[in-house]
Amino acid sequence: MLQADRRWAEAVQPEFMVGLGLFATVPMRLPLSARHLARRLLQAYPMKCPRTHIRKIRADEGDRAVAIWRSSVEATHDFLLPGDIDKLDTLVCGFLPQAPLWVATDEVDRPIGFMGLSDAHIDSLFIDPAWRGIGVGRALVEYALTFYSVLTTEVNEQNV
Repeated sequence: MLQADRRWAEAVQPEFMVGLGLFATVPMRLPLSARHLARRLLQAYPMKCPRTHIRKIRADEGDRAVAIWRSSVEATHDFLLPGDIDKLDTLVCGFLPQAPLWVATDEVDRPIGFMGLSDAHIDSLFIDPAWRGIGVGRALVEYALTFYSVLTTEVNEQNV
């Protein structure tokens, strides 16, 4: 914030409360750019995925893991052709239902994302597109960090 803006904010409008729905309010000084306001809000209230629980996948949830994988790939891997996804789908259906995965679940305990973790290496991380952008992936990675202080992973060059 520019020095002149800071003086104006302190003199004319010392503080106001920014409402965050029903959840909280944050004391702020005026005027703030939208980017600065967003940064202050994220610092004050780090993004957390609401009502999410992380647990091991259950034997009967393999099909759900495949569905999450497919919808996530279709939503994020625009460098793949539809035929490529179909070819990968056959391979994924062969191993994913039996893979030892950690799942993030919604409030009714339905998987909404999963992470494959081998020692300190994240093998896979896929989130249902309906739940992207609210911290589900972050919650899974932070959970993995409770086991290992340093994690490794590999990323498709096209996803960087």
